[in-house]
Amino acid sequence: MKPSVVGVKNGRTNMSFAAAVSRVVELKWIRLKRATLSIDSENVDSLPAELRFDTTVRHSHGFNADIGLIDVMVEYRLDVLNEAAGSVREAMVEAEFQLRYSVPLSSSFQSNELRWFAELNGTLNSWPYWREMAQTVLGRAGLGSLTLPLWRAPVIPVDSSGSPIKSVVAE
Repeated sequence: MKPSVVGVKNGRTNMSFAAAVSRVVELKWIRLKRATLSIDSENVDSLPAELRFDTTVRHSHGFNADIGLIDVMVEYRLDVLNEAAGSVREAMVEAEFQLRYSVPLSSSFQSNELRWFAELNGTLNSWPYWREMAQTVLGRAGLGSLTLPLWRAPVIPVDSSGSPIKSVVAE
C-alpha cells in the first residue's frame, strides 16, 4: 500500500488562498531584472554527458492598494552539477523576474493570500521565460541542450491563517 498524506479537515490549501487574489488580478507585464551565468569548469568540452541540474526558486511581493498594483519578484537559480566528480558545480545560471499585476482599487488581501499568490502565480507566469532563458544561455555557453520540466504547483494544506500545516504521512 502506498503512503498517503492525511488531508486537512478544513479543506484549505495554498491554492485557495492564492485564488482570493488571482480571481481579480490582470497581468500587466513581466520583466527580466537580472541575469547571471557563471562557468566554474575549466573546460566545458570535457564535461560528461550526464549532468545533474538543481533549480531553486525564491519569491517576494509588494502590494500598493492605493494604486491597485501587486509586484511579484521571482528569483531562479540553476546549478549544473557534475555527478561523476562528486556533485561539483560546473556552472550556475540565475535570473530575477518582476511581474506586475493590477487589481481593482477597492481590493484588500490577507498577507498569506498575497504570499501564496506570489509563490504560485508568480512562478506559473514566469517559469516559461526562465525555462527559455536557461536553455538558451546554457546552450550558448557550450553546455548542451537542456529542457527544464514543466512547473507543477504543489498543493499544501494550510490552517485558517494560511500557514502551512505539517502533514502526517500514514503507512
